[in-house]
Amino acid sequence: MLKRKTVAAVTVTALVLSQLAVCSCSKKDDNKKIYADDVPWYTLEYSDAVSDYADVSDDTITYYLGRSNGNYVFVEEADYPVPEELSMYGRTSSEYHDAKLVMCDNDLNVTGTVDLEVLFGDAGVVDNDSQSFGITDQSYATDEKIVIETYSMGLGYSMTTVTVDPVSLEITDTSNSDDLSLYNEFGVDEKRVMFGNGQRLGIGILDDGSNCTIVIGIYDDAGEVHFTDMSELLPMVGIYDMTDPVMVDDSHAIAKLKTYAESEEYWISLDLTDNSVSVLDEDMSYLDGIDLDNISYSPEFGSVSLSETGITKIDAAAKTTEEVFSFDWCNLNRSLIDDVKLLGIDEDSIVLFTTEMILLRDGKIDYENDLIRLSKCDVNPNVGKTILTVACLDDISDALAQTVCDFNESNEDYYISVTDKYNAADYGSYSSMAVVAAMDDSLEFETAGRFMNDSDPGIYDYSLSAESDMSSGLMVDLISGEGPDIIIDGAGYSQLYSDDMLIDLTTYLQDSGIACLDNIIDVSKVDGKLYQIPLTFTISGMEVDSSSIAPGQTGFTFEQYEEYVSGPCNGMDPMMLTKLDFLTTVIMSQPDLFISDGVIDFDNEAFRAAAEYAADNVFDPVTLDEVYDIQEDYYVGYSEIKSLYGAFFGTRLFEGNSFLGIPSFDGKGPVVNIKCSAGISAQTSSPEGCWEFISMLMEDEHQMDLSYECMPVTSSAFDLVCEEELGAYSEYYYFWSEEERMLFSMPEPSEDQIDTFREIIGTADRINMTDASVMMIMREEIQAYFAGDKTLDEAIGIINNRAQLYYEERG
Repeated sequence: MLKRKTVAAVTVTALVLSQLAVCSCSKKDDNKKIYADDVPWYTLEYSDAVSDYADVSDDTITYYLGRSNGNYVFVEEADYPVPEELSMYGRTSSEYHDAKLVMCDNDLNVTGTVDLEVLFGDAGVVDNDSQSFGITDQSYATDEKIVIETYSMGLGYSMTTVTVDPVSLEITDTSNSDDLSLYNEFGVDEKRVMFGNGQRLGIGILDDGSNCTIVIGIYDDAGEVHFTDMSELLPMVGIYDMTDPVMVDDSHAIAKLKTYAESEEYWISLDLTDNSVSVLDEDMSYLDGIDLDNISYSPEFGSVSLSETGITKIDAAAKTTEEVFSFDWCNLNRSLIDDVKLLGIDEDSIVLFTTEMILLRDGKIDYENDLIRLSKCDVNPNVGKTILTVACLDDISDALAQTVCDFNESNEDYYISVTDKYNAADYGSYSSMAVVAAMDDSLEFETAGRFMNDSDPGIYDYSLSAESDMSSGLMVDLISGEGPDIIIDGAGYSQLYSDDMLIDLTTYLQDSGIACLDNIIDVSKVDGKLYQIPLTFTISGMEVDSSSIAPGQTGFTFEQYEEYVSGPCNGMDPMMLTKLDFLTTVIMSQPDLFISDGVIDFDNEAFRAAAEYAADNVFDPVTLDEVYDIQEDYYVGYSEIKSLYGAFFGTRLFEGNSFLGIPSFDGKGPVVNIKCSAGISAQTSSPEGCWEFISMLMEDEHQMDLSYECMPVTSSAFDLVCEEELGAYSEYYYFWSEEERMLFSMPEPSEDQIDTFREIIGTADRINMTDASVMMIMREEIQAYFAGDKTLDEAIGIINNRAQLYYEERG
């Protein structure tokens, strides 16, 4: 699977640039990018053949095991609620569990199924009356066999490897599981990797407290494991994982080691004739830019890489690569690519398996599994359409990606092409092992933390650096006319708010007649212009006991906040931030006070008050437990309101508490955090087409879909979402007895709570926004003041000079 790890506001994505055979030009040329007639196109066919349990159980999982006897092999599992009187024993019989083996052909037809409850019960693998079982993700399938590793629970616990014949679908062998090979040998957990034609290896992390490396265990045909400790081949090289192996020929594969030192690349060769590993000393630059974490192999097609761009064939023997498919050649929901597995590919079709995570308003998560077959068309149905390029500066959500698909299906004149070229993480660099860990699923943070030192940049600084580099590149492209037509999720970048970058959308919104929450629109304007329309938002601030503030108070001045911290909070700052991060948070909530009309000036009362307060009153953060212990009667703290449903559980706002803005010079209200926004490039040749797409995003259906763990900006969708979430809360509330509701302090649901919630939202009067480059300069220079090495006047002078010079050089 392709996995994406979020680090603060930064996410890791691959570079996506379409091959749409378009002409690139600026608005001045008045030319448009037109879909060419020589661009391939694939239709989509979906099958839920591996989702039979989804409608009967909320707890389901589907494993893809591999290809066997010409079929794709899956295991489906479902768990059902255990009666309360049995819950302490877990699942004690198969009555509360379903599992089956499913086989599908290349046309997505089911060719065979086996009820594993019956199969395992009849073979004596489990006693269905007293035991239940689960399937591990170490199960796999080859042309010769299907191997299912299962663990039994109930009266005892055991792990068993069951081998099934792919033709008869009968058990041919059972044995004790070898799942713990690396654990038994080295005491580490194993990550299993399948590659080639049924070859498998295990990877474990070895950490002795001073260095980190991996051990590789290659499984031979008999199931024996051959171990290689990479510290013996590369001593003192910090290694935390390796990429998927790429087959060179039937008996050799190559892989790249993942290290926390970026200065040198390390490649290894896997020899399957003697199951050995060696360091590879060859020029591997032909694989630069290729995603090596999602490699598939078939004897017919060889090794291919599946990335967010498309599919690339790798000929490791010839050291060449060739793109064989682009996701711009089909109208697939782009968010699904995060968790898609390539099952099969030939000249005319592609088969994918994807797991879609569905987010529900009551906080639950559902999963939907689909098989997708892409079939090559003779004629591209989009020929002649004007192409609009959409750049997402963050992960593309399922709802946004689906709106793109809906637009492309329904609009006769325009076609949306999504690019991730401007994702900030593609512009960042890092050497800290802790940052690597936070961005990669394969390494535990505790292990990585041992490699941190004072010179390592924190996640906050890493994020700002990456955002600065990305936004600078985006600005250059926008001004030159080479940038995207539509910017999504750019509301937090203050440098984009100018006539050179984006179109003022005020008139577009007024003429559309779409009613929005006025204060959210107002705070999104810069110098009276709406360069980016907020689509969804949250608000952040301080939840406090109403008795500890003045009537009608909506925010804190620094003087009021100092009294609040020293009084009800007994001296402990509920914002729980360092001096530097406290100041940064305050500045980002009022960027217009420091940057206006191209002039940067931190020499004002607002900045001085914030810096002086941080220097004199903000100390090392304490734990949340300590704060709750001391201020239980008063403290609720610095928080973010994401939804009405969340407010019922995460706040006491319907029980007398108030929601105020974080401290500021003039005591402003809560801060608006734009979660999704849309802007139109000033250089686009098709502003009307761009607005058609944004208008679709503002329709109730799409607004509601976009607003998971956030709120929609249109008034009608806001009301609909609130009604839906109040209903979800009511259902939850009345599920419990009156005694239980009192124990949990659950407020009784009422329509009045929607009005209260809307009033709270209406007090938000500023927006969270930053120029990352300027903020980096401020963070660097203000530390000398905090340390007592410079006066505040000296620090401000340096900040202003450096920031203004950079601002002018950037243009």
